[in-house]
Amino acid sequence: MTSILSHYHLLGLALGLCTFLIIGIFHPITIKCEYHFGHRCRWWFLLLGIAAVGGSIWVSDPFWSSLLGVLAFSSFWTIGEIKEQRQRVLRGWFPMNPRRRTDYLPDHPDPKSPKKTKITYTPQHNAPTKIHLPQQNTKTETAIPSSTRCPDKDCIIHSALSLSTGCPDGTSGN
Repeated sequence: MTSILSHYHLLGLALGLCTFLIIGIFHPITIKCEYHFGHRCRWWFLLLGIAAVGGSIWVSDPFWSSLLGVLAFSSFWTIGEIKEQRQRVLRGWFPMNPRRRTDYLPDHPDPKSPKKTKITYTPQHNAPTKIHLPQQNTKTETAIPSSTRCPDKDCIIHSALSLSTGCPDGTSGN
């Protein structure tokens, strides 16, 4: 195949087109993998990248070797994009998987933790999703006077931020 593409001077165009397709395919794969599997799928991309590097070294044809190199480094790039995709989900730019809500908690150390927390979401028009957690800490209850608390009694985020200025959403907190 390389000899035909080289004879007609199309090798560079074919490599460019295939590179464009590989990178274009990895974008939705990143989104879907983060949605369904979270950050645990980073290891898959590491293994795919290592295998593609090995294949690139092993294959003698320059066309296929180059494509395997592009596949390898696209896989390595996706490892970082999985982390970025989580940030995009937290900002509300992409949907959050309702089955993996505990993975998106701010101080959640381990997604496999047996501790389950009920989370409700309040979507707003053109605003990031607010996460409302049931209050579990009695220190938060006593540290904030009831006159400055959010009308939503179960809202930890608003209760913590509404010390004297009211809630960040503009309500007075009374």
